Amino acid sequence: MVGSADKVFWGGLRIGWIRAAPELLHRLLLARPTGDLGTPTLDQLVARELVPQTAAVLEARRPALRAGRDGLVAALRERLPEWDVPSPAGGLTTWVGLGRPVSTALVLAARSEGGRARVRGACSGRTAGSSGRSACRSP
Repeated sequence: MVGSADKVFWGGLRIGWIRAAPELLHRLLLARPTGDLGTPTLDQLVARELVPQTAAVLEARRPALRAGRDGLVAALRERLPEWDVPSPAGGLTTWVGLGRPVSTALVLAARSEGGRARVRGACSGRTAGSSGRSACRSP
């Protein structure tokens, strides 16, 4: 199981964890030092205090997350009726079906026309030529 604190508590709290069999953890620990620059001690201490409160924090945040999801889905359906926009059960990404293969040119065109688009990291969508695209939302 892989988890992280940034989606639950705060996007700037870049702390993650892995729960796995000891053999897999050992292999991961051996690979880690080659690319790890370290995690700030303060962030680790903050996460240690917050993780036991995960259930309460999620319960408090769910209404805002649902409202953000519902607002994004409604806006996409209204402004882009030719797209297939499902209402996701959870998470912070909404996958939309565009009905045909497209690439990053779609996002660039939206920006040049004064539209808003947010493309970065894992939320930037699938590979070029894909008929699907992700739309990120934040609380």
